Amino acid sequence: MGFRLRNTIRFHLERLLLRGAGSRLLVIAGAIALVSLIGGLIAHLGTGRFSALEKALWWAFLRLSDPGYLGDDEGLVLRVVSTVITVLGYVLFLGSLVAILTQWLNKTIEDLEKGFTPISKKNHLAILGWTTHTPLIVRELVLGGSRMRRFLRTHGKRQLSVAILSEGNHAEQRQELKSLLGKDWDEGQIVFRSGTPLKREHLERVDARNAASIILPGSDVGGQSPDTADAERFKTLLSLFAASSGEKVPLTVAEMFDASRMPEISRLYRGRTELISGDEVISELMVQSIRNRGVSAVYQELCTHGSGNGLYIRELPELRGRRFGDLFGLFPRAVPLGLLRTEDGVSKPCLNPHPDTELLEQDRIAFMAPTHDSIRVEELPVSEERGGNAFQGRPEQPRVHRRILCLGWNDRMPLFLRELDFSPRETFELDILSRLDPSLRQTRLERYGTPRNGWVRNFRGDSIAHGELTRFNPSGYDSVVLFASDRMASREEADARAVLGHHLLQQWRRNQVPRHVLVEILDPENVALLDRSGCEVLTSPVMLSHMVAHVALRPELNPIFYQFLVSGGVEIAFHSAEEYGLAKGAWDFPGIQAAAQRRGDIALGVRQGANTRILLNPDRQRRLSLAAEDEIAILTSNEESVNQ
Repeated sequence: MGFRLRNTIRFHLERLLLRGAGSRLLVIAGAIALVSLIGGLIAHLGTGRFSALEKALWWAFLRLSDPGYLGDDEGLVLRVVSTVITVLGYVLFLGSLVAILTQWLNKTIEDLEKGFTPISKKNHLAILGWTTHTPLIVRELVLGGSRMRRFLRTHGKRQLSVAILSEGNHAEQRQELKSLLGKDWDEGQIVFRSGTPLKREHLERVDARNAASIILPGSDVGGQSPDTADAERFKTLLSLFAASSGEKVPLTVAEMFDASRMPEISRLYRGRTELISGDEVISELMVQSIRNRGVSAVYQELCTHGSGNGLYIRELPELRGRRFGDLFGLFPRAVPLGLLRTEDGVSKPCLNPHPDTELLEQDRIAFMAPTHDSIRVEELPVSEERGGNAFQGRPEQPRVHRRILCLGWNDRMPLFLRELDFSPRETFELDILSRLDPSLRQTRLERYGTPRNGWVRNFRGDSIAHGELTRFNPSGYDSVVLFASDRMASREEADARAVLGHHLLQQWRRNQVPRHVLVEILDPENVALLDRSGCEVLTSPVMLSHMVAHVALRPELNPIFYQFLVSGGVEIAFHSAEEYGLAKGAWDFPGIQAAAQRRGDIALGVRQGANTRILLNPDRQRRLSLAAEDEIAILTSNEESVNQ
């Protein structure tokens, strides 16, 4: 019976102590009252020096709470009781209270660091989820330059403010951002909150409804299937709309995997959203790199920010009524690329329009320029080479047959095949070497239908095993593409396979390396491990992260990006200088532009020699010496023809 009573008391005391700091303080207060009561009774009854019990109790409490009273007592009994009470005071009043308050403070700080407290901000940028793309997006926002400054002015803010909702270890994530940003890291700009965007109450932790823009980043590695990832993004969009309680939903930029779902998602989601199909963008860019070797460098320069030239949109109502072809003589440091025309409230891009297209009042102009401020109207002197024949149109391109070897596999391969099969003037043979079961690969490839203009062969093997390459002759292919695997646990593992595969190709019979090698890399730091002279490198996460970040700042860029990088719109290609009637000799860039205009194209720059860096938007006063092997980088319409 006594044993059970003792266990009952211990159990209830345990439950009381585990309730929190308040319950612990209550237990300590009870212990202090009990010690004061016992000590006061002993002093009152054992010494007879106190006229009333309450005075003895107060005496005991003072000794318990303040050891300084210990020397004031006289008499053996009183001193013994005072000493015992004072020692207990050190344990109960000081030790226990300090321990409880310290534990409570540590737990409070720990809870705050977990990010459960909702923030209260306005016109900030909310990033929902921590993926492999999130650090790159944050970096691009922090280094956004003039575009970020205009975004902040538009929303009445002086400093960038980013709120990240994630479920991971915030200390590790914060350290990753610090390492990536270096001297540009600012603790006051970025705040982390714990949670998942799939729950409405967690969205309140980043004050999503009051954000200027919301970003749903994609990922390039991980265990999630593309279907699951897209379903979660759609659910997040619905949660955002529900959390807004009927108020205006902020602009939401989401990176999707399957482009076929985007129209349906846009129709069902009632807020303002810009969707970016990462797989479609990278697949198209890969195919364009196969058709026009070296063109990925042009796309990456235009679609990223802060390195060379970028894409900008300007409203210039004073140019209303001018012909588009006349704009090339008005901007000495920028190249007009097309128009963004509003029809029925929807912005529709028209890149590389006919030179006689007249600018309307609400038209905005898309430019290639080094900075936004460099786009200024300024009459250029008439070039000696600007004369010549009138608009001639572009000639019909010849039919082409390509042999392509793909090493490795990721889930964008079906889209890659679809983009490769787009042109009726091009046939192909595609061989795929991967460790994935060929029957499973074939099933996924058939998701987009059977190729009309080529055929596919699936081989099983490890692309980084040197013996496997003996089954093929890489030098017999027009292009070899090394895909970054999305089935690895990390970017480092995926890039390790890609880098090793590239070096194996470089070692292949040394004098019989493939004519064109395209390598997909996930971590930009690993690009330095490749021999850039022997391959073309595409850093897909950097490309997509830049696009997502800048669409969040300037949503009108999304349709421009889409038309740039999707089959059926326009494309960037390299054509020989002789094809435009540019004879060997010195030419200024306005003369090169005029020659391209006569063929219905827009000159972007010059590549002098096959392995020379491409010079985009050169100085108008500089004369370029063109040789027979030099090429013009042009923006051309893709009207059922492939420019190569």
